[in-house]
Amino acid sequence: MSETGVDREGDVARTFPVGTDIEVIVLEVEPSGRRIRLSRKAILEAQENQEVRDYTQRKDAGPSGGLGSLGDKLRDVFKKSS
Repeated sequence: MSETGVDREGDVARTFPVGTDIEVIVLEVEPSGRRIRLSRKAILEAQENQEVRDYTQRKDAGPSGGLGSLGDKLRDVFKKSS
């Protein structure tokens, strides 16, 4: 259950109806017990990490292209008051 990517209160049967295609990563194969551990959560985390990398590599990301950080704003205020 912890690797489904569904909240504890969520309904797994509703999220993944029978016959639904989903992308997962194989975490472990146990041939003796004929078990396979799969993770949808790992796929979601990998996608999120890729989105963050893509965003940080954009030219307009960061203080120079946007509103700036709180630290930038405080520094500007202190410079003006000095």
